[in-house]
Amino acid sequence: MSDDPYGPGWWVGSDGQWHSPDEDFNADVPRKAHPARRVAIVLLAVAVVGATTFGVWLGGGSPGSTSASGPPTSALNEQVQTAVTGNGPDQFGVAGVVSVVCASPPSWTTGSKFTCSVYASSHRKIGVYDGTVDATSPAGGWSWQGSWHPVVNQLVQ
Repeated sequence: MSDDPYGPGWWVGSDGQWHSPDEDFNADVPRKAHPARRVAIVLLAVAVVGATTFGVWLGGGSPGSTSASGPPTSALNEQVQTAVTGNGPDQFGVAGVVSVVCASPPSWTTGSKFTCSVYASSHRKIGVYDGTVDATSPAGGWSWQGSWHPVVNQLVQ
């Protein structure tokens, strides 16, 4: 017979005591929430709230919403460049345009005016696009009427 007073499957826990084979092996280990997991969850929540708030501040509201701040400047620059270079109705068909830089009006209300500088290669200003804001569409889109004014031999410093 064995010197072991307990049969097969008995085990010694971290408390130094013998435990039966039916007892959970981890029963003597206290369960704690891992602090890194808790921190990760809090950081994720803060990131989601922060990103949502930042998007609202930038005018990224729900589709169809309107804002007095108008479209983002990058979108305005692209749309004016299309109007200046395009060959469709209300477009001017200007060749050689490399970039457009617009200064948005202080508020996007009907009748507000804005100006865009139009550049060719070598940072050479080739014209100015003047826009006047129209009423917003029912879907919340922005529109304007514009005119093209070529500039001859003017270099930008």
